Amino acid sequence: MGSRVFTISGQLKLFHGKPYRFNYKDVCFTVKDLVRNGDAWDRGVKQIVAYPDSDLFSVLKPNGFINQIQDLVECQRWKDNKIKVDGKWYDNEGYYLKDAEEAETDQLLLDSSCERSECELEGKLKAIDKVAQNAYDYLWLIAIVGFMGEK
Repeated sequence: MGSRVFTISGQLKLFHGKPYRFNYKDVCFTVKDLVRNGDAWDRGVKQIVAYPDSDLFSVLKPNGFINQIQDLVECQRWKDNKIKVDGKWYDNEGYYLKDAEEAETDQLLLDSSCERSECELEGKLKAIDKVAQNAYDYLWLIAIVGFMGEK
């Protein structure tokens, strides 16, 4: 419609149907979700923060770090959030948890606070209905976020 939707200096990537903003700076690496605020998108809450002394910060490449990120698990409690980078899981502060192949399945890293109930998903679908005028708008947004994640 000719108006700016969202402007960031970080990079976007989509995980589990939700867009996230990844930002790598000399002082830290952060992951924030994006939230709908009326007609605009705003930076949401920090999900992951890794400082230079963390395990995660040391493995991220300043150029191309977005391609190293394979998965993100957002939980109800911030301290339970996890990120998968180069086949290894890290906690919300960037400290090493476990190699993906060490776990029988990545689901072992999820505790009960990370499980999403059908009721919770239903609420999110209703919220999307208020944001997007129709399914096409939602798919358009997902496509843009996916494209940005690949670049």
